[in-house]
Amino acid sequence: MKEYADIVVVNYNTRSFLEGCIKSIKEYTHYPYHLIIIDNNSRDGSRAFIDKLQQKGATVIYNQKNLGCAKAWNQGIRSGKGKYIVFLNPDTLVTPGWLTKMVACAESDKRIAVVGNKQINANGIIIHAGVVEKDGQAIYRGVGEKDDPGKFDQVCDCIDVCGACYLIKREYISKIGYFDERFFMYAEETDYSFRARALGLRVVYCPVTIVHFKDGAPISFKQRQRIHQRSCRLFKKKWFKGSGEIG
Repeated sequence: MKEYADIVVVNYNTRSFLEGCIKSIKEYTHYPYHLIIIDNNSRDGSRAFIDKLQQKGATVIYNQKNLGCAKAWNQGIRSGKGKYIVFLNPDTLVTPGWLTKMVACAESDKRIAVVGNKQINANGIIIHAGVVEKDGQAIYRGVGEKDDPGKFDQVCDCIDVCGACYLIKREYISKIGYFDERFFMYAEETDYSFRARALGLRVVYCPVTIVHFKDGAPISFKQRQRIHQRSCRLFKKKWFKGSGEIG
């Protein structure tokens, strides 16, 4: 196992975001990393840009159809050898020192298997700061709030963190397993977080890393809603047998 991180970016018709994402990775990532791009049969001219990344050393996989998120993430896991695996949405921009800080958080406790972070939109509004449990309910911290200095600035154990920037330790793949490929998109990381916690491992929010998330999924609202509802049903059936509790 190599002392670096595999950064896995899954692309599906998001070239307009992908270039900015890669630029931010190159500019602000100081921890050793290897870039892995999984393209889910994009038709927006992404290939020309991705080919250039491959020529510069990135590992690239071109799928013949859109395999969804979980399958593509598993391809990314199998394609790398880094000590850490970071799944990063193409519609994100990372900030200075992001990965160094996430790795430091991961290394602070042997039991930490998953690390997430704070995510804000272009207007500085929090869209994710970890999901915690209170009285049997899932609380999505900070959603819709202005990201003021000092807000959610402590490490926090969570029941889930957002998959738009999701770090896992490779050493735990053999214990937790791969992502459940029944989840085409949405809830695949939530399922993984629950599986990690069920084994006594920790899922942690890292406050010092901020990622700007732009929600650039190139699908219609109706498609997004249908996929999301299906994933939610699958998740609840798997974990709560349709009870509608946390998840």
